[in-house]
This record gives sequence, structure tokens and C-alpha cells, in this order.
Amino acid sequence: MSFADATLRMPAEADLRGFRGALAEYVAHRITAPWDPPGDADSATLRAHVASLADMPGRDLHRWYFVNGGYVGRITLRRGQSSVVTDLHGHVGYDVRPSAWGLGHATRMLTLFLARCVSPERPTVRITCSANNPASRRVIEKSGGVLVDDFGGFLRFDVPATAG
Repeated sequence: MSFADATLRMPAEADLRGFRGALAEYVAHRITAPWDPPGDADSATLRAHVASLADMPGRDLHRWYFVNGGYVGRITLRRGQSSVVTDLHGHVGYDVRPSAWGLGHATRMLTLFLARCVSPERPTVRITCSANNPASRRVIEKSGGVLVDDFGGFLRFDVPATAG
């Protein structure tokens, strides 16, 4: 599969239709997160959600991933070094809509995103996944992730933040 047209960009109101479709897929697969708007959210709620993801100093960095202009997934860099970030959630969190699973999108999205995480003060990022999620483990390992340990059923990896 060619990823020449794969891009990461800030979430925008114009992308809500694709995001709404992904939310419906997450709900259908019983994969919802407390920070997500509900799958049946009205347009005002979705616009407010997108506005809350805007780049601001000191806040998490959010990007959405598109292929051929269509919404495929999202990825976040959690700023800070709190134990919640380093031990549980990790610095980077990502997901791909279920209809795009198994096609290499998570690996490509993570590769593109890691290039944005390069800094002298952050040579590595911590990424975690459930020990019961072999697909996510493969994505992290393909991206150079080195297993640190199993922390209560969550695998913790350190991944070099490189220019891809």
C-alpha cells in the first residue's frame, strides 16, 4: 500500500464528517473513551471538541491522520513527565478507525508523528499498550520501541523520537 498521500494535520471543523463516521465505528466495536464526544453528538458538540484540540503552549499536541483526504485516525503527544503519563498512558496515544485496521496505517501515522517529537530534551517517548493488544505492540516495535516492562497488564515501551 502506498502512503504517499498520508498526512497529519491539526483537527479542523471541515473534517467532522469523517471523524463522526469513525466515532460510529468505535461505538459499534465498543471502543469508546471518556474524552470522546458521544457517537451521536450534535454538530455543536463536535465543533467544540475540535476547538478544544487547538495547539496551545504547554498543552497536548493533537493531530489527525488522513489518507486520500479521508479521516483514518488520530494521534496525541501528551506533554509532561507525570507518573500518569510515563507509567500509564505514555507520551503518545493513537487510534485508527476500525475499518482501516490491519492496513499499516497505525505504523505510518506513528512514523510521521515521531518526526514531530524530535527535541534535545526528548530523545525518547514512552508508549504503552495493553498486554492483550498484539497489533499495537507490533506497531510500537516496528517504530523502534524497546519493551521496558509489563506494568499491571500494560506494556511500556521507550521509542526513539527520530526524524522517521
